[in-house]
Amino acid sequence: MERGGHEYGRRSRLSGQGKKVEIDGMSFFRFKDGKIVEEWSTYDNLTIMKQLGLMGEK
Repeated sequence: MERGGHEYGRRSRLSGQGKKVEIDGMSFFRFKDGKIVEEWSTYDNLTIMKQLGLMGEK
């Protein structure tokens, strides 16, 4: 899954500079009786932090 957006700092301690970020991740679902009963998601947090300038480029 790939998502994108802009960081405004509303839900974090970030400064909210409006930087554009692209996010890669994946989700897993467990179904019961044809309905989703659980969902697990993970994202590439290191790349997000690099895009926001919170980590070095190495």
